[in-house]
Amino acid sequence: MAGAGKNVRRRNGKFASCEPCRKDKVRCDHGIPVCSRCIQRDTATRCFYHPAPLTRKSERKDDQHEARTDAIAVEGPDREPSPCKVSACNPAIETPLPAGYLGPTSFLDAFAETRDTDKQPPMPTQTEAAEALPAYWAHKVAEILRWLKDLPIIEHLVHEYYRLSQSAAIPAPFILNALASFLGDTTSATSVIHNTSKRLTIPPTTEGSGFHELFTGRQLRLEIIAIIGAIAGKASCFALAHSKVSGHFGPDYQARFPRRMMTMCDTVLQVCRLLTPTNDLIVWLQHESLLLSGLLHGDTSSTTWHRLGELSTTLFELGLHRESNDLPIFLAEARRRIFAAAYQLDKTVATFLGRPPRISIRHSDCKPPLDLADEILTADSAHLQLITRTLDDSGWNLQEPPVFQRASWIRVRFELGTLREEILELSLRPPSADTAAQLRDISLRSEQTWSSLPKHLRTPATAWREPDTLSVSARLMLTVAHLTHLYDDFLVQRLLLREDNQAQGPLLKVSAQILSTVLTLGTYGEAATVDLRRDFILAILLYGFPSASVLVKALQTQSRTGQPLPYAGSRAALIRDLSVFLSHLESITKTDKVHGLLCERTSRVLLQILDEVLESGPSSAPFAPSELGDLSDLVSDDLGLLAGRDGLLGRRGPGDCD
Repeated sequence: MAGAGKNVRRRNGKFASCEPCRKDKVRCDHGIPVCSRCIQRDTATRCFYHPAPLTRKSERKDDQHEARTDAIAVEGPDREPSPCKVSACNPAIETPLPAGYLGPTSFLDAFAETRDTDKQPPMPTQTEAAEALPAYWAHKVAEILRWLKDLPIIEHLVHEYYRLSQSAAIPAPFILNALASFLGDTTSATSVIHNTSKRLTIPPTTEGSGFHELFTGRQLRLEIIAIIGAIAGKASCFALAHSKVSGHFGPDYQARFPRRMMTMCDTVLQVCRLLTPTNDLIVWLQHESLLLSGLLHGDTSSTTWHRLGELSTTLFELGLHRESNDLPIFLAEARRRIFAAAYQLDKTVATFLGRPPRISIRHSDCKPPLDLADEILTADSAHLQLITRTLDDSGWNLQEPPVFQRASWIRVRFELGTLREEILELSLRPPSADTAAQLRDISLRSEQTWSSLPKHLRTPATAWREPDTLSVSARLMLTVAHLTHLYDDFLVQRLLLREDNQAQGPLLKVSAQILSTVLTLGTYGEAATVDLRRDFILAILLYGFPSASVLVKALQTQSRTGQPLPYAGSRAALIRDLSVFLSHLESITKTDKVHGLLCERTSRVLLQILDEVLESGPSSAPFAPSELGDLSDLVSDDLGLLAGRDGLLGRRGPGDCD
């Protein structure tokens, strides 16, 4: 804390001691930024000078409270007690934080030409920044910096994540360059708090190669620390660098380490609400913490749903949904990527839960990111302009041989997401006379969109059976893209069945394709050199559940009525695939704590129906068209896959088992 020895004094006029020395009741030499005693005792990350240290009357009680809440934050439940009321304004200054993006109907739009858009609230001094942060959170910041002692392991996890992952939304150089600029144990909590309290200003002349310098090194901010922690937490969930990480943190690190990183993300977000206006780093942090929360708590949890709402709100506040010609190219591309990734994630969660999406393309004009490699974004602006001219008119990279880049997958899923938004809109409102025509139009445009993608990005899932010409991560993303496209058709046929009974055949066909693709991922994923277990579980939840439910109910209806299935494929093959799917559910029940209960309930219900199909055989009873109501009820469930048995498998008929 520069100047702390000169500015921070006690009431008696003497210099204030740093917090570790004050609590240990030892003499402090008031060194800046770190006192010599803390350096000798290897506690430099905890050394900071609080402008209002606790009084003797409440010191012991507050220390006990801090120790208790620290234990909860690091080792205990996910919900952490907050001893202070979070404000949207910085208490160190009288002016509220900037309101962010203001659209054409805002209260200031009439003064758009005359108001000083560059005028910002005054920046707090270092002392004001420390005073603005309650002692509890200042102590938490010091605790967060302790993980920098494990920086080599964290760095290894992050490098492994970017080496293997094709789905990262934050360009790799911005994170890896930031890691290389960390100062480790020499970083003081006071300086990090001060840096975080400053507005993150990105000059228009900034190049991608130097972007990380704005928030690392001597400018180190809390946001980037938590972002890297969240990425490391995700990597540990996927068991990347398992031997090295388990040797350092212990064999049970996969249970403890990601939750510690989750707690750190929550703490930093709370501190940022107190100290700093919204910026790009906060959007990155909210996105990565949302993904980590999904891995820890599942996509059905209320926590994950609320985090998605916070991310959506921040995107609009910062104006990432609007195109801007005033940004450096690298920053414009980074914003397009994070917006497209959040948009696609919003559609996935909304579909899974059957809830309205939060981010609508109707209110946005943000373009999909260009099909550029991450490393290109660190080139100088002139070079970057030349490279963008090599893309086709739509922004695709069509070079030979074809390359698989993170931006490619973001573009694919963003374009498919715009169709998913239309499907969700129709599913969440009452049917009308035009609904069937609208659904058929969406189905036609879905096929056109899929056909317009570069050929190497729409290779079917049979790529797993071909020689090892593709990386595991590329094959995984090909499978996910194919499943996303198939599932759009599945949803359209489900909704069409409410209007037209002839949609049963196409629905069963696409359901069988989806289930077969999911099982292919499971089969070849077991032999992959990378742990794809969590990816396979997500594929089962998002795509396997609904497709298997439709198929098993159709088989049940056929066994009761004796009417042939409106399906051209093999009935025996469907039963085999459903049996394999059930075995996967039973395996997940035993090994996955997050989704085990849901998989157990689902497997029990599916098994009961499948047993009925196998034991009874086709019935000789005369066919009555009304008896197909079970299947119709199922597919008109408006995407409600998680509301108990009725939501999962439709309304129960008189012969359904409990």
